Amino acid sequence: MGGLLFWVGEDKMLFGSDYGIWTPKWQVEGLVDWDYPDDTFSDFPRWTTAAKRKVLGLNAARLYDVDVPEHLRLPADEGTPADPNDAQLVEGRA
Repeated sequence: MGGLLFWVGEDKMLFGSDYGIWTPKWQVEGLVDWDYPDDTFSDFPRWTTAAKRKVLGLNAARLYDVDVPEHLRLPADEGTPADPNDAQLVEGRA
């Protein structure tokens, strides 16, 4: 995940599942709950709540020109999908 966030960026990632039977709810919940296991990965961009929201739906909405209801959009201080100025590295490591 760190490699994808570093090289591709959260603004160019979409969630996808090959779980064709029933529902991928458990995969979505696992992705939302996931974080880096320790400081070994501190050189990679953080997996923030804003990044999760982008990957799980906001990027796809932008790609397909779907209007996102106001209450589901990112707050202005958290940036917008595909904004390169939103990239952040983990603090504490250089």
